[in-house]
Amino acid sequence: MNTMPSPDTSRKIHSMLGNALMLFNNVYEPFLKGELKRFWGEEYEVNLKISVRDQKRNVKVKEVTTELDSQMIFNLIIQYWEELFPRTKLDTKLNLNHKSYFHEGRAVRNNWAHQTVLSYEDYYRAFDTIERLLMAIEAKEQQLELEKMRHYILFKYANRVKMGTNKPTNATPSTTTPVTPVEVVKQQPKQAQTIDQDSYTKWTPQELQTLSDCFQKDFQLTDEMLEFLAQHIGTKNLQQVKAKICQITRTLIVDPNLRSGDIWRLTTRSNSEMDIE
Repeated sequence: MNTMPSPDTSRKIHSMLGNALMLFNNVYEPFLKGELKRFWGEEYEVNLKISVRDQKRNVKVKEVTTELDSQMIFNLIIQYWEELFPRTKLDTKLNLNHKSYFHEGRAVRNNWAHQTVLSYEDYYRAFDTIERLLMAIEAKEQQLELEKMRHYILFKYANRVKMGTNKPTNATPSTTTPVTPVEVVKQQPKQAQTIDQDSYTKWTPQELQTLSDCFQKDFQLTDEMLEFLAQHIGTKNLQQVKAKICQITRTLIVDPNLRSGDIWRLTTRSNSEMDIE
């Protein structure tokens, strides 16, 4: 099921994606230039300017700078892949398995540049692709930042499904002011906030695993998120929410070697296919 984010959430994710591409650029620009210097030797600067010029229209070589943006990095790596990362090269961090990620990454950058609105699934894959590219050359600090962004997408998706706000993007915009999870709690009658201890069964195994994965990765949930979770877990004490979710998710049988990206793909499976103790 493709779920589209709200306009406000989409704008925020678009901004986050721009930051993700900036992190990619900061890591891969020096990496790519180092590989090109080793390949071209003394002709490095001239060949780089020619290559950049060839990617642009109506630009003379003398007007070209050697500063590379993310689009240029993707294009040059794909163009010179065989020369820079041949199969016989043993000391390279990139192999043929990573090549498809650069093609995906270029598509991500193009979608971002054209402000294309994507589904949560496609946004998740975009952040996951960039994260994998950062992991490939061991950019751990930047990779952790991407991991937090990816977890944000996971949580917003679960939030959207539980709040039942999935609406077609071509629907007539509502004139009602958006209500946050915190405001929902405040607006409910006092007795309506009392939730039985079995209310957590309303969460699907996939959603519970998503939340559990966030905690295992030390993803910091905001108070607003905890307020929202409290409605479905049966406790008003926000400090108990994390412990409660971890307790629930222990009933799930999940391969400990699965990355969260693999767990996300399990959402395409029906509940009956999930093994639960």
